[in-house]
Amino acid sequence: MEILPLAIWLDLLGTFVFAFSGALVAVRRGLDIFGIAVLAVASGLAGGMIRDMLLGATPPTALEDPRYLLTALGGKRPVWPLSVPVPGRQIVDLGDLVVRDAGEGVASRT
Repeated sequence: MEILPLAIWLDLLGTFVFAFSGALVAVRRGLDIFGIAVLAVASGLAGGMIRDMLLGATPPTALEDPRYLLTALGGKRPVWPLSVPVPGRQIVDLGDLVVRDAGEGVASRT
């Protein structure tokens, strides 16, 4: 497992926080799960992409490194239970948890 420098950790933390903020706004506006994901990704990645373009770092880091997109999508995850009730959401949540934990278990064995 690769150890990331502090700057990348802070950048990913900022991405998560802004994605979480965008997802909360989407929930307050009554958007569905797709709308929550789109707004979370847009608010999580837009600031860093604009920063990179103003600094002349093209293409932006968020387009090169998949960790940023996954972090932005992870920012919507804690907000999802607050969204509009979806029939069978508990089943989807349990399936998501099982698949994620299984993936981490497989990754730790290799």
